[in-house]
Parts: sequence; C-alpha cells; structure tokens
Amino acid sequence: MKSTGRLSATLLWKNGYCYRHEPTQEEWGQALHVREADLAWIDAHTTILPAEGPTDPPEELRRVNQAIGNNFIDDMLAAHGSDRLLLCQDQAYRALATQSLGLRASWLQPVLMVARDDGLLSRAEYDHAILSLIDFGDQVISIDSEVLVAATRQEEESPLGFDRVVSLLGGNRAEMLSHILVAVDFLGSICSEHRPELSTSKQTSLILENLIKRRTEWRGVIAILRRIYRERIGLDRELDKSILGWLNGHFLVSLEERSLPLADFGPGTSVERLSREALYSSSSSLALGVGPAARPPSD
Repeated sequence: MKSTGRLSATLLWKNGYCYRHEPTQEEWGQALHVREADLAWIDAHTTILPAEGPTDPPEELRRVNQAIGNNFIDDMLAAHGSDRLLLCQDQAYRALATQSLGLRASWLQPVLMVARDDGLLSRAEYDHAILSLIDFGDQVISIDSEVLVAATRQEEESPLGFDRVVSLLGGNRAEMLSHILVAVDFLGSICSEHRPELSTSKQTSLILENLIKRRTEWRGVIAILRRIYRERIGLDRELDKSILGWLNGHFLVSLEERSLPLADFGPGTSVERLSREALYSSSSSLALGVGPAARPPSD
C-alpha cells in the first residue's frame, strides 16, 4: 500500500447521498496500519490448507470452475479435504458447495451466535460485530433488542448508526410478529433507563416509522405493538403519548384525536391471532432484510 504521489478520490453512495472522498495522508497511514495488523493476525491465527478434496469433484462442478476460473472452487475443496465447515457469506456459493460436495456450510452470523452462547464472545463484542456487519451493508441480519440498544449508545460516534440499524425493521415483506417483539423489548429497555425525553422520542419515532413503512394495515401494527407492550411490560402513558403525537405529526390521525386508534381485535382477525401468538412467544430476535420471513435464510 504505497503512495503514488497522485491524488486519489473515491465516489460512494451512502444513506441516499453520493459522496466524493479524498483520503488525507493521515487516513492513508491509518489504513496501512489496519492492513498490516490484519495480515499479522492472519499469519498468527490461520492454517493454510491445500485445495484438494478426498475425491474428484463432480463433472458439473468442474465445468462451473472452468467457466468461472480455475480457483473458483478452491475454498470448497479445502473444506471438503479437511472436513471443516465452509464459512462463506455468499448464499449461492454455499448452496453449490452443499449440493455438489455435501459440505457443512454457514455464513458468519450463526458462528458469532455460537461463540456468544459458548462464552467465547462477550455480549458487547457480539453486538459490535453485528453493528459492523450492518454498517458494511449486510441486509440479512438477525438482531434483537440488545443490538438496537447498543446502536443507541454508539450514536455519539456515528449519529446515523441507529438510523441505519432500525431502518431494517418492517417493510411489506417482513414477518411482523418477530419485528414487533423486538421493537417492544427495545422500547421497554429505553423507557426503563429513563433516558432524556428528546432521544427517547426520536428513537420511538424511528421504530414506528420503520415498522409501518410500505404497509397499509398500520393500525393493526400499532395496536399489536401497544397490546404486547402492555401485557409484557405494563401500561406506559408516556409511550402512548409519544405514539399519538407521532401519528398526529404524520397526519395519520387528526390533530383533534385524543386517544389512539385501535384495530379490530375480534376473534379470528389477523390482529387478534398475531397478538395472541406474540403473548406466548419467548423469541424476540429476527432476521432483517431480503426475504418474506423474518428468520435467517436457510440453505
């Protein structure tokens, strides 16, 4: 990573804006330090494996390798020959490896979850890793309320950090029950900490905005959120006041409205069914992003 003496600039798209960035000499030095530290860590913690399987790969896989490049399946062969887990963020690559060679494969987050549950990662280290993945642009991420709380604590360093994380909530393809459960647990956490009203109102606003985005049945989402919150955590008049103020401010209800609108909770309605399922659910984590379900995609 050597300086050529010529100016260098990068064009990037971030949070809806196009940026042109010219690195300073200090930034080049920091990048070089990170690169050298990464290489040192790799040298100390990795083992080089031969790209050889116990048997020849199937003919179809060899044709794919030849068409794309002669080293395309090296990672598969190394995992196959050493009987190790193939760790890869590319779902199509994992699917090809499992179907062609019968490999065990995973993306990074399940490995981080196991490390957290086994005590190899602290909760803070796990949250930091998940927030980093989101910051890098990963769209299929499983989060819980603690990840959202961790994002609020990083706002001083990165003001858009919480906005970026919470923007993965909701949407017309979301599995709303798990999304609402995470929102409820998060709102309960920040309300119990008695944070400044301004920051709590902003975070509540972003939760509501994202939960109901691209959805027509917003009354049902709000009703389920309030009912689950009341049953799990208790009545919170300040939260209800914030929700009503947000609905007023976004012209979803008239300014004369003095009580929150409720959806139909009658027997057999989708609102009643989802609410009942949520009250008996112990799960409050979800996978966010592409896909109709709010669970991590399976291979």
